[in-house]
Amino acid sequence: MSQLIGNTRDVLHSITWRRAQLLSDLVLGFPNPEIAGRRGLTVAGVRSHIEHLQRISGCPSRGALVRWWLEYRLVWLDVLAKDAGLDVETARRYESDGRP
Repeated sequence: MSQLIGNTRDVLHSITWRRAQLLSDLVLGFPNPEIAGRRGLTVAGVRSHIEHLQRISGCPSRGALVRWWLEYRLVWLDVLAKDAGLDVETARRYESDGRP
């Protein structure tokens, strides 16, 4: 397990919907150029987002970041749902539909 920098809730709260989509692409094993095409970013932009996510999560590698996201994704959804005043099931439906 990686060491989180700061409070776990604060770290998860700082992950935007767009970065969560990028994390999901990492979990699915897409390489940076394909993530860039899927998300309308440059490869350098994808790399920058990944580096930022590694820094805030305390993950030393891409693989560690994938494992971290698999562990904390549902917690992130809980944080998102509470912030938006939604129940968790509604937030999970949004995630599966690809809507923010």
